[in-house]
Amino acid sequence: MRIAVAATPAIAIPTLEALLTSGHHIAIVVTQPGKPAGRGLSARKSPVALWAQEKGIVCIEPLSVSELVEPFKEIDLVVTLAYGVLIPLEILTIPKFGFLNIHFSLLPAWRGAAPVQRAILNGDKVSGISIFKLDPGMDTGPVYLRREYALDSKMNAEEVLAELSLLAPSALLETIDMVSAGVEPIAQSTSGVSLAPKVRKNEARIDWSKSAQEIDRLVRAFTPNPGAWSMWRQWPIVITRAQEVSFDGSLAQGRLEVVDRKLYVGTGSGALQILSLLPAGKRNLSSADWVNGARLIDGDCFV
Repeated sequence: MRIAVAATPAIAIPTLEALLTSGHHIAIVVTQPGKPAGRGLSARKSPVALWAQEKGIVCIEPLSVSELVEPFKEIDLVVTLAYGVLIPLEILTIPKFGFLNIHFSLLPAWRGAAPVQRAILNGDKVSGISIFKLDPGMDTGPVYLRREYALDSKMNAEEVLAELSLLAPSALLETIDMVSAGVEPIAQSTSGVSLAPKVRKNEARIDWSKSAQEIDRLVRAFTPNPGAWSMWRQWPIVITRAQEVSFDGSLAQGRLEVVDRKLYVGTGSGALQILSLLPAGKRNLSSADWVNGARLIDGDCFV
């Protein structure tokens, strides 16, 4: 089967590698155009574009989906994985077998751009992947296959995405066999629907009046992007790893306390131990290293 893959981030690479060594042919890779980065603001190619370049596979970076009409006329099936662009109906109907999408949730839960982040933030115990036939809606198409994954209460979004990306290759190859055999996908349930909109930086600001458990989830959900952040004195600071702990005594919301070189912060319910953080303009630091240079004074707070 002649396959095109539309994807952008590194989490798509295990799936690309699996397709490359399968009996199918990756005819085209489609990815978003490179974005300006670095001091010179030169366009930095996506991880998928770099992979295609290394493998000698044709890669296109369209500025408009209309540029996909001609390339897809010779394609049997298009696989999308975190491509980041909505595909209109007139494009979806071009390939012989249409489009498959690999989505990192158990649909119909968490339809949208940030399913893993929303699942962690919500305190879900189970996530997974769904492979479904794309339609013009937002992750609403009928599903071929789901694979569950138990969420570890200490893993952040980046770590969970990496794990889910390893479930995708075998699941996709099984789904392609189903498509070839004429198996029809099953419509999604109308119950259990939840939405996972893109995360905005303002919602990643930590509200220290919330419980330690809620803040721990927020830190894990928004690591590494956009980063759960707060203000210390006049500077923004990103909390990159934390954990809910028992604490002798009480701490006011946002109040910092160092005990035995460990950094604690008061919350609306319980205390949070800060394990690592990213000060503005600096590298990620352990809390002990940050405390060494911060010169904390009594009454210092995150706000």
